[in-house]
Amino acid sequence: MASPPQRYLRLNLRWNRQSSNQTVPPLLYQRLNLPWNGRSFGLPVAGSTAIIPVYPWSPTNALGSVLLSTNRPVLPDTLRVLFLGNGLTSGHDMPTVLTRMSRIGKQKIKASVRAVGGYNLENHFTDVQSRTNISHTVRDITNPTNRLAWHVVILQEQSQIPVFAWQRMLGSAQKLDGAIKAAKTQTALFMPQSRSDPFFTQSEFLDRAEGGYNFVAQQINCPVVPVGRAWQILEARHPNIQLRERDGFHPSPHGAYLTACMFYAYLTWQSPLGLSNGGLFQVNEREAMILQRIAWEVFASRRSGIPF
Repeated sequence: MASPPQRYLRLNLRWNRQSSNQTVPPLLYQRLNLPWNGRSFGLPVAGSTAIIPVYPWSPTNALGSVLLSTNRPVLPDTLRVLFLGNGLTSGHDMPTVLTRMSRIGKQKIKASVRAVGGYNLENHFTDVQSRTNISHTVRDITNPTNRLAWHVVILQEQSQIPVFAWQRMLGSAQKLDGAIKAAKTQTALFMPQSRSDPFFTQSEFLDRAEGGYNFVAQQINCPVVPVGRAWQILEARHPNIQLRERDGFHPSPHGAYLTACMFYAYLTWQSPLGLSNGGLFQVNEREAMILQRIAWEVFASRRSGIPF
């Protein structure tokens, strides 16, 4: 019988003739004393029909161990975020909800917004207040000669333009991205929920909108937060939870909360599980958990967020 490999001797593992085809448990499994079946693992899918169980090691804000976090090694104490959009961004004061939610999380967010009903990205580029907000900085308390810019500026286009006039969206996004980079920060795109249309179903409209957003994102090299996909999944699985107002388009309190959960995941790379309702009393604890899980499932399935 062959002698055990050095890695088995170092880890004091039992070895036999079949052991040469086995893999050593990852360090995370050894530290947490979790069973290891020899297969690699990925991020947990925290959906209503999870493929990988959420318990016991999924990242959640209810757990205090740093070891269980999927966050990147280094992040600022508080992320400063600016939203530029219209009523889909500001509905039920979503940026404030995001700020409040993050207060009990592992990562704090301070979100500001410039949103005017019916605005598109071209309107924001020509709007003096929007441009001033982009270049806004705050004093760095650790260095009196330094000023801090936004960590990210998130752009939301008028809903029909990515579908019917993506060239127009590209031109506006490129101009805004230039102003954002000049302000020493970065751009991200907010893809909102789909809407009914005379030419396309809601699903087709969302597919075309996502194509427009992804094309623009490739041209200016920035991430897309696919909020519309989270809405689509939630409406298919839990039709009793109303994400839309009576007009069938603008966000209800539940829709605004799901959007905030998506941004929390994409900004922090952490699960929103365990966060508060952000001041939206219409969202009860059970519903909040469902919305949090959907947001995390979308993030985990794509495994990419806003880089810092």
